[in-house]
Amino acid sequence: MAVTTKKTFAATSNATTTAFTPVSIQLNNQDDLDVYVTLSGGTRVLQLRQSTGSTAQSTHPQVNNTDGLYFPAVSAGTTLYNYQLSSDNNTITFNSALPQGAVVFCERRTRDADGTYTTFASGSTIRATDLNNSSTESNFTAQDARNKALEIEGALFNGGAITSNFVTSEKIVDGSILDADINASANIQGSKLANDSVTLDKLGSGTLPSDISVDANNIPTGTFDGRYYTETELDSGQLDNRYYTETELTSGGVLDSKYYTETELDAGQLDNRYYTETELNAGQLDTRYFTETELTSGGSLDGRYYTETELATDGVLDSRYFTQSAADARYFNISSGDTIKDGDAFPDNDTTIATTAAINDRIIDLIDDVGGFVPIANETSFPTANPDANNGTGTIVSVKTASTTLTPSGTTVTITNGAGTGNTVTITGVTSAIPQDFGFLVETTTTLHTYSFHRLVPKATEVTTVASNISAINTANTNASDISTTASDIANVNAVANDIANVNTVSSNLVNINAVANSLGTAQTYTVTVSGGVFYINGAANPPLTLTRGYTYTFDQSDSTNNNHPLAFRDSSNASYTTGVTVNGTAGQAGSSVIFAVPSTAPNSLIYYCTQHGNSMGNSISVIDDNIGIVAGSISNVNTTAGNITNVNNVGNSITNVNTVASNIGTVNDFAARYSSGATNPTTNLDTGDLFFNTTANELKIYNGSSWQGGVTAQNQLYSDNSVDTHLNQSNPTAGYVLSWNGSDYAWVDNAGYTDSDVNTHLNQSTANSNQVMSWNGTDYAWVDQSSGLVGGGNEQLFVEAENEVNNNFTTTTNKNYVSASPLTVASGVTVTIVAGSTMAFV
Repeated sequence: MAVTTKKTFAATSNATTTAFTPVSIQLNNQDDLDVYVTLSGGTRVLQLRQSTGSTAQSTHPQVNNTDGLYFPAVSAGTTLYNYQLSSDNNTITFNSALPQGAVVFCERRTRDADGTYTTFASGSTIRATDLNNSSTESNFTAQDARNKALEIEGALFNGGAITSNFVTSEKIVDGSILDADINASANIQGSKLANDSVTLDKLGSGTLPSDISVDANNIPTGTFDGRYYTETELDSGQLDNRYYTETELTSGGVLDSKYYTETELDAGQLDNRYYTETELNAGQLDTRYFTETELTSGGSLDGRYYTETELATDGVLDSRYFTQSAADARYFNISSGDTIKDGDAFPDNDTTIATTAAINDRIIDLIDDVGGFVPIANETSFPTANPDANNGTGTIVSVKTASTTLTPSGTTVTITNGAGTGNTVTITGVTSAIPQDFGFLVETTTTLHTYSFHRLVPKATEVTTVASNISAINTANTNASDISTTASDIANVNAVANDIANVNTVSSNLVNINAVANSLGTAQTYTVTVSGGVFYINGAANPPLTLTRGYTYTFDQSDSTNNNHPLAFRDSSNASYTTGVTVNGTAGQAGSSVIFAVPSTAPNSLIYYCTQHGNSMGNSISVIDDNIGIVAGSISNVNTTAGNITNVNNVGNSITNVNTVASNIGTVNDFAARYSSGATNPTTNLDTGDLFFNTTANELKIYNGSSWQGGVTAQNQLYSDNSVDTHLNQSNPTAGYVLSWNGSDYAWVDNAGYTDSDVNTHLNQSTANSNQVMSWNGTDYAWVDQSSGLVGGGNEQLFVEAENEVNNNFTTTTNKNYVSASPLTVASGVTVTIVAGSTMAFV
């Protein structure tokens, strides 16, 4: 059996194929495989084994083939798709897809260059590998040659062509094809015969085909006998007097009296055997013929025929036929009075039909009578002329969309430049505003640019929305009573809507809520069955369980599948756990159960198992505390929290400030150590600068290191106008002195720029109100309402307010800590702002 040394792949069916496999040819070296591509209708071209496509160069084996090994010849510049061969020599992959119809052919051609696969040097060691390679080379070369020989032998003896060009014309020796080589029935085309190569004697004695034309040049002179005249003989008058020439016939006079010329016939030369048209029209026919007059005047036809009069008036036809009048009465007759034509009066009846022209005119007449319809884009697009044909009422103007809300003054809307620049449009009868984006209709009046409001037009999109939701609307109508009931409970509905976040939270935690509901009772029963070697708890295969301390659980084992499968409990060390466990009856029999009252001391982890078959039938148990019981035990605290939920929420809303205080808890604690309040002054743990609000004296005191020093009273935290009268309005101030704080009180000091008269003029005003304080406004002193007061320096300051009420806006300063006596009231409309980086504590 011949070894495969070549393969032809089927032609590509598309223009995307790049890979061809399997090759299935043994190779000693990839260079031994020749790969050809034959495009549809083209020549096979040897491809190169490389990673990119190219074109055939002068070095290509088929371009300049001198040894005859590569054929057929191709031209330089021929496209090469080129390929790569897989490492197992079984897949040919081209660098780009081949055109549709391309054929890939590959053939092993064992290397035929001067070099060899294996070279043995003189005196060298001969290795088995080298011998095998040499043997393989010789074997492959022999296989290649044998397959070629078999191919040629098969072509010679079996008639199979090696290629389509196996035998070409140049391979046929001249004179080697004999008559016997040409089939007797072979049809040889005329194009294959040389001109003038077929002589007359080859045509034989048969007649020429009917489609053969013989040119005059092919008829030798004198070849016709005396029976035929030549054109020359005919032209010279060789015909005898049996024939007239064209000239004799056309010149007249040669035809005898047996023939009339056209002129004679036209002149009336026919004898009395024929009637002329005039004679026929004059009545020359005898009684065998009826004249038109005789036929139409009646009486000449017998009873087999009806006259026109009889047919038209006497009704002699039976019911199978309609007379003209009967047909006209039953069917529309365009030629009768059944039709209303253009220009005719338009009657009001059921017996006539109008033409389209008449209908068009009628429509125009009606529109002229009742008014037309004029669409415009918006309220500023009214026409400059009255759109009514008669400049009167009746024409509707449709405004597509109001670009802005049109609010009437009374019931009149005025639109500036509504009909173009300078033309104001007036719409009367508008009872309410025309909303933006709505359309509306108005009617013309006899006054130019004045219209009467007709009606509002709903938005098309909203109408469409209603139409598209008609099913829902109908459903709402069907449930009108329920909707009315809901409307009566709208307050509750709104309450639910306002708490929808909580409702959704409940919904999303329904499983937990159900679990809580199931846990509200302290007793619970599990139905136990056995299948597949495991316990089924309430239908679930040996699930892990969670039991709560203080609750009682009943494991019902009355089902017969529990026979020989007693359920029991173990702890994590695999020791039997029986505390709180009661066994009733025998597993698998009626009334059998295992009751487990989980004690408060139960471990966190247990196991339920079969006492006869081990742990594999059960699973783990997680023991947890009764959170609901814990909450119930602390319900008073819960209720207290609920009663103060506003404060809790306030803390939650100010969580940033809470976190700030937490991050500065050392400072807060230090502040709390320095500032406190009570009925009596403290005597221990005192530091210089400590503040204490004495509630008995209603006074804020400062510890000076040895004793409590009087500070600010609730009645007089800052100087008032009365204090000024008492301390400042002295009877003997020195001229030019100004008011100044001396560390403990205000006093007059030397200042040439400010005199006591200035004080009297500017400060001791009659308009000062009680409890106002003196304040510098940037240019002068004046009496003003008390603002928040601050005592102390550095980063810690005391915040003081008259009557413990803040009446003016106050903002803390970054990196400052403030303390205030509590309670502190913030007046309505007043804001106290605690900025980031500052704190305020209340004592």
